[in-house]
Amino acid sequence: MLAVLAFFREELCGLNRGVRPNLLNITDTSVMQLMQLLYDEIKMPGFGSHIVIESLSDLLRVKLMRLLRKSASEPHSSGILSNSELNLITDLINDSVGALPRVEELALLCKMSRRNLLRRFHKTTGGTISEYVARLQLDKSKHLLCQSALSVKQIAHEIGFSTASNFAVAFKRQCGLTPGEFRSLTKK
Repeated sequence: MLAVLAFFREELCGLNRGVRPNLLNITDTSVMQLMQLLYDEIKMPGFGSHIVIESLSDLLRVKLMRLLRKSASEPHSSGILSNSELNLITDLINDSVGALPRVEELALLCKMSRRNLLRRFHKTTGGTISEYVARLQLDKSKHLLCQSALSVKQIAHEIGFSTASNFAVAFKRQCGLTPGEFRSLTKK
């Protein structure tokens, strides 16, 4: 159980970024929600936790197997982004400090039109570029909150928010905690 808790703490703080193979780039929100529920149950066990943990683990295992089988059975089509195109987009977004790249810049990077990028991106990830950017920003901010001594204001600027209060509102909406609460929780 401690190994699972350590994995989820690393995942929550973004410590294993870059180590993850492309196969595990999971965009299915129900899988992410199951992982969060499992993490929460391990972190704060209650009555019947062992049953809840076992059940969530089984459900997560089934969902992941279905996703893997589905992706293995689907033929590669020209309607989706390649792994290298998605990695280029991800790297550009992650490497940007302050202002985030515009969709036009991402399209130019992938050598396609804006409309084609938006269509192929949605078909590949199941979401929009802005949702993807928001998730990357959240991951980067979690990592910075866990691993750096930067102030919340500095982190907000680094990930592209104009003010610390806008960042705090967005962070709380996505994470359920303020950046300060998250930092103190992960430092324990």
